[in-house]
Amino acid sequence: MLTEEQLREIEAAEQEAEAAPWISNGSELYYGADGFSHQQIYYQPNAAFIAGARTWVPQLLAMVRELQRERDHFRNQIRDYAIEERGMNPEDIDSILDEGAREARDG
Repeated sequence: MLTEEQLREIEAAEQEAEAAPWISNGSELYYGADGFSHQQIYYQPNAAFIAGARTWVPQLLAMVRELQRERDHFRNQIRDYAIEERGMNPEDIDSILDEGAREARDG
């Protein structure tokens, strides 16, 4: 997992770089909310963000996958407990867990 310090570093680089959305035609970078303007990719905060992304994206993907595995593990523990210890119908507990996941995701 990424440390809090690493997450702050990623967040700081993201805040210093030009605002999204960004697009690229393969060799040039364009960005801007009010139409796209061509900008040199070598603007230091942008370059730092792009270079950092090469390291950060795999780390963030690994972190997301680890959290998904933990979520699935706990979901299965809750499901098994509800079925085995509380006698709940598997379809009912799945529905409850799915609804809880939707509420957590959608706020």
